[in-house]
Amino acid sequence: MSDRTRHTTRHPGVMYRESLQGRRYIVAFTDSNGRRHTGTLPLGTTLAEALTFQGQLHARKAMGESLIRTKCTVSELLDGWLEQRRVSIAPKTAEVYGWAIEKHLVPAFGQRKVTELSPSDVARLIASLKQEGMKTWTVKKILTPLQGAYQVAVREGWVTTSPVTKLLPHERPKGDQREMRCLSSSEIASLLEATSTRRWRALFSTLVFSGLRVGEALALTWDDIEDDKIIVRKSKTKAGEREVLLIPSVRRLLASVRLSQPPGASLVFGTASDTPISRREALRALRVAEKKANIPNYTLHELRHTFASILIGQGELPTLVAKQMGHADPSITLKVYSHLWEENESVAVARERLQESMGGVL
Repeated sequence: MSDRTRHTTRHPGVMYRESLQGRRYIVAFTDSNGRRHTGTLPLGTTLAEALTFQGQLHARKAMGESLIRTKCTVSELLDGWLEQRRVSIAPKTAEVYGWAIEKHLVPAFGQRKVTELSPSDVARLIASLKQEGMKTWTVKKILTPLQGAYQVAVREGWVTTSPVTKLLPHERPKGDQREMRCLSSSEIASLLEATSTRRWRALFSTLVFSGLRVGEALALTWDDIEDDKIIVRKSKTKAGEREVLLIPSVRRLLASVRLSQPPGASLVFGTASDTPISRREALRALRVAEKKANIPNYTLHELRHTFASILIGQGELPTLVAKQMGHADPSITLKVYSHLWEENESVAVARERLQESMGGVL
């Protein structure tokens, strides 16, 4: 029979209980909010080990750790985070996060307490997903809700760091991403010439010469089209809601599409019944045109990348490229397209420009 009485020791904050199985030490401590807690150590723990544990708690608190306790599970943390994020992200993004949570994160960690999840647990999940043949970008999408939710846990003081950020370099998902590709000028011309349908030609031209994401393009209405610009009102990010330059050639193509539509049609790239066309349908049309033009297969997103490459090739500033592409920060643009700037701003070109601007002072 166990004795529930706590006995004090000569060390403040360290107590013990006696039972038939042996002595069990208890260490008292307070969190950053001044709430008092106790930690009961396993049977067989010595007084010296209890004092060591007490010292570790004091050290953690001195380093800024809150020591606040929570019974929240990983599943509850993820659900709360997603509900909070829904108001500021696109429905499609929320759907992807929900899929990641329901299909992968909750089955793996859902019943674990937030304080129990370790970087090794996350590393094992990544290794398992990779063994299943999952691509790097998919694994990263699965980890995004976990990382975001643990940022909340860190802020609340439930944990000191996220188990995702503490992954070692070799544990992080990487290695299978193919290099971003852009169409050459000749490939653009061949593709558009091989696209016989007016609607698809206008869509491909809009992606190549306006840099819209395919979802942004397919959501366009005629109210979004002005003489010299496209107004993007529906985007996956707040920064994506922007005004994009519209060159006269693309404007004429769009005008021809509108003339071919029935009166009252609202969508720029809609069906005969004025409903949005699907990405799959657009990709099929792209494949048909590529085969006819005898060029490699590109993704619809690579048409958008082509627009960025054109602007960079013209020597446009990163700030302008970032605004046109809908990036929140030019640093994102530089990170994604740095290799294109490197190709454009070669050593030879830099040498010539330096000589032209400053050579006369020598």
